[in-house]
Amino acid sequence: MTHHSWGKILGYSLLTLVLLNIFYAFFLYQKKYEPVTLSLTVEADFNSYTWLTVQSNYSDSILRTETKPIIKGKANTLTTSINEPEGLQFLGFYWSNSDKGTISISDVSLEANGKTRVFDNLEKFVNYSSKNVTPVSTETAITATSNQEANGWLMVNLEGVEKISKIKKFKPMGWITNILVFLLLCLAGRFYNRNVETKRSFFKIEGSVLYKTRNYLFYLWMLLLPFWLIISHILLAVSLALGIAHFIVERQKFQRKELKSFIPLFVLFFVIMVVNTLFHSESIGTDFGDYSYFLLAPFLFLGIQRDELVKIFKVFQLAVGTYILLLSIAILERYFQLPSSYTFSFFFFEIVETYWHTSYLAGLIVVALLFEFQHKKFDITLLVLSLVAFVFMYLAQARLPLLIGLILIIMVTIIKFPKKLKYSYITVSAVLVVLAGIFVYTSNEARDRITTIFLVNDTKKMDARPELWKEALSVSSKNMLLGIGSGNVRDVLSKDLEDGSEIKYRRYNAHNQYLEFLLAYGILVPALLVLVLVIPVVLGFKSTALFVVYFSIAMLVESYFSRQAGVVVFSVFYCFFILYDCKSKQNTSASSQ
Repeated sequence: MTHHSWGKILGYSLLTLVLLNIFYAFFLYQKKYEPVTLSLTVEADFNSYTWLTVQSNYSDSILRTETKPIIKGKANTLTTSINEPEGLQFLGFYWSNSDKGTISISDVSLEANGKTRVFDNLEKFVNYSSKNVTPVSTETAITATSNQEANGWLMVNLEGVEKISKIKKFKPMGWITNILVFLLLCLAGRFYNRNVETKRSFFKIEGSVLYKTRNYLFYLWMLLLPFWLIISHILLAVSLALGIAHFIVERQKFQRKELKSFIPLFVLFFVIMVVNTLFHSESIGTDFGDYSYFLLAPFLFLGIQRDELVKIFKVFQLAVGTYILLLSIAILERYFQLPSSYTFSFFFFEIVETYWHTSYLAGLIVVALLFEFQHKKFDITLLVLSLVAFVFMYLAQARLPLLIGLILIIMVTIIKFPKKLKYSYITVSAVLVVLAGIFVYTSNEARDRITTIFLVNDTKKMDARPELWKEALSVSSKNMLLGIGSGNVRDVLSKDLEDGSEIKYRRYNAHNQYLEFLLAYGILVPALLVLVLVIPVVLGFKSTALFVVYFSIAMLVESYFSRQAGVVVFSVFYCFFILYDCKSKQNTSASSQ
């Protein structure tokens, strides 16, 4: 290899390393927490003592603050300083002799970083309580009445504490990591130099300035999506503006009949907006804004040719792979810097949750993998990438997405087999599935094991979903026509759960998109959602079918549209795959004529 080639390799490797460090520092920033002072007024109809229990993030130790007396019938103002630079896993307010009567908390304030936050509404200050007290929250006070003898406690919602004390630290990768990554980049450049040059030319775009600009903007969007999802709102608006301009200038390149395939999604979001506006105006908020905004998603990719759509998705796959790599580096670097021992699996999950809900991130990974398996011949590179992806999802406790993705990948692989071999594998797989179903149905041990894997997390606490689903069905049966409004779902579920429930005050959503829509908007909206998911399968849209099959199952355990990330990911990629499949069918028809 010439000196000139080595110069290019070193230059490209250094440039790539700089870009990786920029993304690492700004999008995987570390969170540090300044000392915070908690002040509150406590009053009780009995003499007692109070204290706080504190557990820092990434620590197994539980600390107890100084015990302070509470005098019966007197308003006691208590002030406690909390200094946990890594943040808090939990903060509990405790008191003794709870069986004596009622205790109340009011005038809560936090002070940190020279700022003071006074809680005007205490209804969300507490997440949940001990089973031996019954809390009642209002805007001005929280009261807790004993129902049996034991110390009482209230678990504080940490959102307010973290918001006022959090600071961001933008740090690049460590020196050792940088050296290793640089050497790996140089090594990759040495062996894959020609391949890199080919890939670079692959992303060149032919066409008018407007057409090129639209595609390069999609490149930027897909590159940033895993790192900075919220930028999607701005990029969607700019993409639509460019799309309109492109349509005006080159109208002949647009095929408006493709819009018919987007009608169900458009109608779904439109009906949600109408139901909210007419019947649940108090619920109009962030969700409503997202639905109205992403009504425009079907128009995003119109006029983009199939080859360019493939390139756009390749950028997305590259971005997801880069994000997983950098996030894994961040986790490893920070884990080895911990001052005390802490379970790696807990740490891995908690760091991932800092930036993404693990199920949503797993969805991005699975979507990226499925497209690759569908359109590329299976080889060692794809095998290694898949293993890395599945290990990451397992450590991130995204086990159901992992299982769904694995099953779909196996199905895609079998479908690509020669006809005789394919039928043999399908027959064997069907027999194994039936036998497995019979085994699980007849074996209590097998059912318990599946429950442990998918409904019990690593802290050995039973998953909240079954209890939430039962309550969601009960409430929705009384509000089947118009629902209760999306803004009321969490409050209603929390209120209607039994008093002894461990999740009563955690304000969970339904953790099932079908039930969430049924509860929020009535029967029409979940019916439309099913239509959105079924139509691509009926129309024979292969890539979209894989996408919707994955999400139709994943939505059984997550309310994806209750988060901004879910609305963005589903609506954008649903529209992307619909248009891609339309273009693919047109190409197939044209080549067969």
